[in-house]
Amino acid sequence: MTKKKSVVKKPLNQSEVDSLPIGSKVSIVWSGGNGPHEYTIKGKLGKLSVVNDQKDNPNSGWWKGEIEFVGPERPYTVVHLIFLPKKKPTLPKS
Repeated sequence: MTKKKSVVKKPLNQSEVDSLPIGSKVSIVWSGGNGPHEYTIKGKLGKLSVVNDQKDNPNSGWWKGEIEFVGPERPYTVVHLIFLPKKKPTLPKS
């Protein structure tokens, strides 16, 4: 039996998070201490990656929050990459 391994073991920095493709799965401990929670990158707001956790609040629209104030440990938002999509999805047309 094989364990699912994280693509990156060290926490990501802000520019690495901002460059993640849509569809990437990340584990986040928010700067306030909540987490870790698993999220999927759903879009971009400016240059910031945006996530949504459908199981927590499926009626919240397409986003839950921008990933910002990223750093290696608290008090920063700590982000670890879990999964990169094989194919780069495109944003839906409005």
